[in-house]
Amino acid sequence: MSSRVAPGQHSVARPLPAVEEWSLEGEQLRVIEGELPWFQGIAEFPDRRREPPSTRWRGVGLDREDNLWMLVSTADPEWDEIEMIPGPEGPELPPGRGDDYRDTRIDVFNLREQRHLGSHVWDATGMTFMDHGGEPAVSVLEYDDAMVPQIVVYRVRVRGR
Repeated sequence: MSSRVAPGQHSVARPLPAVEEWSLEGEQLRVIEGELPWFQGIAEFPDRRREPPSTRWRGVGLDREDNLWMLVSTADPEWDEIEMIPGPEGPELPPGRGDDYRDTRIDVFNLREQRHLGSHVWDATGMTFMDHGGEPAVSVLEYDDAMVPQIVVYRVRVRGR
């Protein structure tokens, strides 16, 4: 993380997460700081047998109303019910159990008003952002009953818009 500093001052790490917008010329346009309790900082890799998986950044998007859409992977509420299997570098998830270990969370922030508009959590992993005609959308690989893979696109929007 970085900090806002006046010319001649030294940079100091921020205690809160921040979104910074920069011009192509290197000019900082704005900074928005906030609390994201589900996005804890980590100093070392968690012990998969005892600690929840750390939050992972998956993507970011900006819509026409200047809302920032943030996609992250978070711990599933029942992550600790997964029995890990031995792996060459320590405990590993059993094949096909990723959706039971992690969830996908999307949060929307109004950048003009500097406020959180809402969130949604899917009990699934592997989602990514994509552009859908200038608006953020979420795509995911799903399988039908015959196990035929298909890419499904979910249009996302803030309720009331």
